[in-house]
Amino acid sequence: MDPLNNPFCLLSASVWDDSAKLQERISEKSLTLSHRTLARLHSILVDPRQRLMVEMAWLPGLSETESDHLLGLLKKTPERLLSQGSGPTPPLAQANLLVAALPQAQNRRLDFVLALAEAFDQIDPKEVLAAINEPRQKAGWPLANLDQIQMEIKERQAYCLKTIREQLDQLAAPQRLTFFTKLVEVGTNQGQKPPQTLVVEILNEFRQEAELPLNQRARRVFELISALHALIEAPEGQDAAKIISTAEKLSKATKIWDQLAQPFQILAKSQGQNQPNSQIMAMKIRELAFLAYNSHGYLSLAQNLTKLLGEVFAEVVDVAEQAEKDRVLLDQLAQVAEVKAKDQLSDDSIRQTLAQVVSLVKDINAQLKKNPQDAELTQEIDQLIALLGTIALSAQTEAAVEKVILMSRTLALSLRYHYGRANSAMAILSELSRIFQGTEPFGSLFASDLESIRLNAQARLKWRDWQRRLPKFWKIALIALIFLALLAGFLFSLKNHQPEPPSTKPLAIHLKPPLASGPGGKKNPTVEPAKRLIIEWPCPESGTKDGCPSQL
Repeated sequence: MDPLNNPFCLLSASVWDDSAKLQERISEKSLTLSHRTLARLHSILVDPRQRLMVEMAWLPGLSETESDHLLGLLKKTPERLLSQGSGPTPPLAQANLLVAALPQAQNRRLDFVLALAEAFDQIDPKEVLAAINEPRQKAGWPLANLDQIQMEIKERQAYCLKTIREQLDQLAAPQRLTFFTKLVEVGTNQGQKPPQTLVVEILNEFRQEAELPLNQRARRVFELISALHALIEAPEGQDAAKIISTAEKLSKATKIWDQLAQPFQILAKSQGQNQPNSQIMAMKIRELAFLAYNSHGYLSLAQNLTKLLGEVFAEVVDVAEQAEKDRVLLDQLAQVAEVKAKDQLSDDSIRQTLAQVVSLVKDINAQLKKNPQDAELTQEIDQLIALLGTIALSAQTEAAVEKVILMSRTLALSLRYHYGRANSAMAILSELSRIFQGTEPFGSLFASDLESIRLNAQARLKWRDWQRRLPKFWKIALIALIFLALLAGFLFSLKNHQPEPPSTKPLAIHLKPPLASGPGGKKNPTVEPAKRLIIEWPCPESGTKDGCPSQL
């Protein structure tokens, strides 16, 4: 019974009406209701037990004005009843209004059911008893007791469950499953708070109808677990394709089972209970994962199964925590395996790589001599860089690696300084610098080469940019200025290298007495010496003694 079909509503009566006033109300409705209907309604309201059932389905605790207002909302805008909450409206009255509005609120069915569950949890039997007995005592009707109130509250809960079930029966199976999942997720805050009583009752009813398909899906999961176990342990050898295919089927079947089991997993989590079926299934999958890795080294399969456990059993606390620990452990093992795989490059493969590098370097050098701008050179240089990236030093091949690395360096420098291919040279040196970073003397050598080429390239770019920006007139002026400066320097040098002028010494004229001599060459003191005239003049430095006598 809902408030709109309640005898108090049909007769426009109040819980405060005594027997006389009730009879008066019946008389007023004699024109609109049949005599049989009026007699039935009267018999219900005067019978203490039936009256209590009607009072519990009415709006106990509200005045006539408040009741009329809320009944108006129920008829016209039932969505506004959600905003009333449980504040001004007593919980039982609020629950009666919400369950009556449920058939009209199909678009907000989940909100109404959650509000209804919240209202039911707030119902206090003692408060309801006081709200029932106060008008009864004033009107002269027999008083109710607490046991009767508690029994009627259960009846109201059963009526609400029946109404909700009727509404949900109108939905298709996938929509109903979605409704139950969202109901328990929102009602328990993803299992973080205890569920409302009405939510538990709704899920318990759903469990009964879901038990058969849930068991069928679980049986399929266990069959695939057994099949995958047999494939992994096959004595004739493992079939990788079948193992991968069966593992994918197992993952899909487990997720299908989880769609149906998830509401019950969340409900058990919110109640602090375990899910035995979920734990058994999770344990079987975990055992299979570690068997795959520990016995046969299927690390990827173990990781996928562990990831599946974390996704499907996230609501089962113990399983989720263990799955996270297993995931971390397997990730660490995967990292170790990856490092080992990189370190297991054999000496033979290193020698083969070195031979390819040598051959490629020679081929590039040969093509550079023929055509330095050949487009195919770029591809071969990229191939060379890729090969250099795979080289790793080892005890047996260290000398061979050094030889090949120096050949590659020589090629890079030749590309830059002989053929002007700075980008290719920098790419090769960058790869060499990366490989030998921290390995001396190669690390600092390649870093120095790379920096030198980079600076040179930057300087050339600046010069070209400056040339591009400089107008043509100023270029001509600059060239003319440079030419004039060179010409002035040449003329100045000619002037500084002229021969020295001849000496300008004055002529020297003096007399010099000749030697006085007698016969036989002897001096004659009695003969007076005659005077000699001597004229001296300067001669050029280039003159000779015979050609330019200095005396007469």
